[in-house]
Amino acid sequence: MVVYTVEAVTALFASIENMGGRPTFRKLWGFAQEMERALKRVQTRAQPVEGHAPRMRSPAEQALVCNIPWVPPENVGEFFVCPVTAITETDQKTAEREWKAKSDRHQNDENVELASILLFERVIPVIYHLGGTAMGIGGFGTQTAYQIKEALRSRFGTPTDAEMKEALVKMETPMIRDEPIEVVLRMMEEVQLFLLAHPEGGHEMTEVQLIRNVIMKMRDLGGVWTRPLEKWLVEPVLTRQTWTYFKTFMVTKYEEMLTARGGSTTLGDDGYAAYNAYGVEDMELTENVVRYAEQASATAAAVGDLTARLAAMEMAAAQPVGLGLPPAPPQAAYYAPQDNYENPPKATTLSRVSPPRTFRIRPRVGSLEHADKWGAEPPKWKQASEIWPRPNSPTIR
Repeated sequence: MVVYTVEAVTALFASIENMGGRPTFRKLWGFAQEMERALKRVQTRAQPVEGHAPRMRSPAEQALVCNIPWVPPENVGEFFVCPVTAITETDQKTAEREWKAKSDRHQNDENVELASILLFERVIPVIYHLGGTAMGIGGFGTQTAYQIKEALRSRFGTPTDAEMKEALVKMETPMIRDEPIEVVLRMMEEVQLFLLAHPEGGHEMTEVQLIRNVIMKMRDLGGVWTRPLEKWLVEPVLTRQTWTYFKTFMVTKYEEMLTARGGSTTLGDDGYAAYNAYGVEDMELTENVVRYAEQASATAAAVGDLTARLAAMEMAAAQPVGLGLPPAPPQAAYYAPQDNYENPPKATTLSRVSPPRTFRIRPRVGSLEHADKWGAEPPKWKQASEIWPRPNSPTIR
């Protein structure tokens, strides 16, 4: 187990600036948040995620963030005393290793506590120290770091009406579809911690109210969170009234939705664009959503292509003539159904020249030509008269 010295913990607080002027609620609130972030980097086996940050929280604040309460380490003394029940050498070594682990954890806790008190003495101006023993000599007496924080809040940390209104308005901020579920959960936790920091107490919301506010934000998004909320409603009543279990449940369901659509659960890789796809049992719905997204992308690309072509044609039409500019490149024709509907194209009429007509004159009935053609015997009294040309015709002469 790693033992953190006072100097090592103090180095983690180096980025926290001194507080100028009289402490206010906003200054103390920001200072407490920076201090918890630094203490979170001090690892301990009792709090694998939060580190030593829970030591500066009240039980209600710790229950809001993590379901593991903060338990101060046991003071096992400076020297190892072998228990009388450890008879064999193996039992004695096991007891000694156990004492060593507890002693290291207690030493870490004392070092972190001393570094935190020194941080308060550095950040808070001397004239506002509450435990000074003489004029001009600062300090906070025998108070622990948590007691110092609560004493400063009760003395200087009453929030104004504008600060309370800002926190309540922040709680009413709608949930954004493309943001991860952790964003809205952390926002609600920050508002709750802000209300818990009120020195008068009683301004915070219950866990049921927190859960209800988040559920209403989810329902405002439509069908994205329908299936997870349906599964949440079948949970036991006592479970549905626990904030920490609600956080774990919703984050798990959201990761399942991302996995179902083929994405990863990494914040920086795929983001948190939630679709109405959930689990293996909704694979058909997932395919429909993916197909719809692909069609939307194709439509957007086609519209962009048509827009570019139309802009190019407008530029070509507006290009001045006779200035020595090169002609605009030809553009491919595009189909505009609305133009054909409003202005239907007119039929093109071509003038067609008819070929010359041939007239055939049928021979007179009874003539020699008619007899040769139709095989008929012309009358005898007309044979001489039908001979052409006639003997007495003036044309012969």
